[in-house]
Amino acid sequence: MTDGQPDNDDDHGSASQEVLQLEDNRKLTVFPIFIDSGVSENEKKIARKVLATFSKKRPPLSLIGLNFRVFFEWLSASIGVRAASAVDERISLPSVDPWGRVD
Repeated sequence: MTDGQPDNDDDHGSASQEVLQLEDNRKLTVFPIFIDSGVSENEKKIARKVLATFSKKRPPLSLIGLNFRVFFEWLSASIGVRAASAVDERISLPSVDPWGRVD
């Protein structure tokens, strides 16, 4: 989750490669989320591009406003769905509509 672009000193490339490897090995689930409240369109574009490098499976989502409470309720429900499923079972997570959108 981020609200802007990386600092010039940040090496997000090596971090994103490590995250992608963990995701490929099914050791990590990634939901790239951008907090776009009060951010310029150029900053949004850069942040979404960077976030897209952290997951091959899910596009970056934008948090609508500062709706953290609803996001964390969704996250809790999603974890509950996963916890109640079998190891290799395909699951459907609750909709992100209450808190997020794909841009």
